[in-house]
Amino acid sequence: MLAIGRDARERSGTVPVGTRLASLLAAALGVVFTVASFFPGYMSPDSVWQLQQGRAMRFNDWHPPVMSFLWGVIDRVVPGPAGMLVLHNVMFWAGLSLFVYHLGFERAWAAAAILLIGLFPPVFALLSTIWKDVGMACSFMLACGLLLRAERTDSRLAWVIALIPLWYGLTARHNAIVAAVPLIIWAALISRSLFHREGGDPRLSAGLRACFLVIFLAVTSAGANRLLLRSGSSLALQQILIHDLVAVSIETGDLHLPDYLIEALGSRKVSDLKLLYTPNEIVPMFCCDSSVRRFPLVSDSARFSSLWAKWRSTIPRHPGAYIKHRARVFESQMGIGRPTVCLPFWDGIEPSSLNLKFSPTALNRWAMNVLSSVKDGPLFRGWLYLVLLSGLVVVFWLGSARDRVAALLIGLSGLVYVLAYFFVATTCDFRMYWWSVVTVFLLVMMTIASRLNAARP
Repeated sequence: MLAIGRDARERSGTVPVGTRLASLLAAALGVVFTVASFFPGYMSPDSVWQLQQGRAMRFNDWHPPVMSFLWGVIDRVVPGPAGMLVLHNVMFWAGLSLFVYHLGFERAWAAAAILLIGLFPPVFALLSTIWKDVGMACSFMLACGLLLRAERTDSRLAWVIALIPLWYGLTARHNAIVAAVPLIIWAALISRSLFHREGGDPRLSAGLRACFLVIFLAVTSAGANRLLLRSGSSLALQQILIHDLVAVSIETGDLHLPDYLIEALGSRKVSDLKLLYTPNEIVPMFCCDSSVRRFPLVSDSARFSSLWAKWRSTIPRHPGAYIKHRARVFESQMGIGRPTVCLPFWDGIEPSSLNLKFSPTALNRWAMNVLSSVKDGPLFRGWLYLVLLSGLVVVFWLGSARDRVAALLIGLSGLVYVLAYFFVATTCDFRMYWWSVVTVFLLVMMTIASRLNAARP
């Protein structure tokens, strides 16, 4: 019979050794199977660029430098993607094991839940690739497992250790702060019982703790990335601004671009912009062939300032065109109205000067055949997880489960993260909102645990 443990503080000292061992073995099996399936790890062009920077120890901020730096250090011991593949999978499977175990599932059911989630195609597929999206999500998965342990067992050590993956996840992506803030608030709430002071307003105390933790982790993570830079900012925001202005220009029939972009285009015809624009991604506006003239990505602040000024003056005057464009981008990213899913996962290692090769094994071919058979179905479409996540957040909001606050904050982390892409999405790749996909499974497990706890005598 499926069983759920008693209250955390009753369980912490009486959990059967078999339950702990089952969770540990399931996580170990997940790590071994995933690494064996994709060894030495997949690398896209973004991955190649990050490893190149790590090996040279020269970084720009197009990709946040901390992950490239860490990869460069690991690469000196384990060359290529294998070291990062193992690191990401250890973080993910360890965090998932801790999370499921501390929800109270017993032995076989705990092991089954861990393996079912980790090997579910949309989760399993992305554990193959060294991407910053994956690094961020694996870090946050480990942080969630440690925070749940800290909450259930009053472990100060688990709470302190959880700050490390929270910090690393913050460094991995420019927009990670959106997903991190709800998790940091959860950490602040847990800290009140772990580091309690008598007296004072508990709400004020929780608010101050949350503000301090958010500021501390955000400032230190941004500072670490900035410290590693050898040059000024690469101004990655410009790609989003240009995409918006091109779309509004096409929609309104008037050219809304700064002079340096018009000069680069060599034309004032709005119709010429249609050759460069797609809601699916921003890359065609900037590369990768010479069949038409494309826009440059600039590094000087004067041109970026003119672009920013043009965006700020144009978008408020044409909100309808802007929202229509952003809706098209978001629909594409969510897999709505598309016959195929936009890059559901990567396969292999991108050819480069690094001379890294991927040789498929029988296990790898079997895994890729399974993933390929479902890649364009609903499992890899973002709208499904957006609907599920929204519904689960509402269920916990209206419910009274003991894990209600934790579930709401985890759910908000995934929900706000995916919704924020409405305004900043640059591509329709499935990996962009993989953390939101993972949070769906965490909330499903919390829902099952809550129902079973409520049904106990």
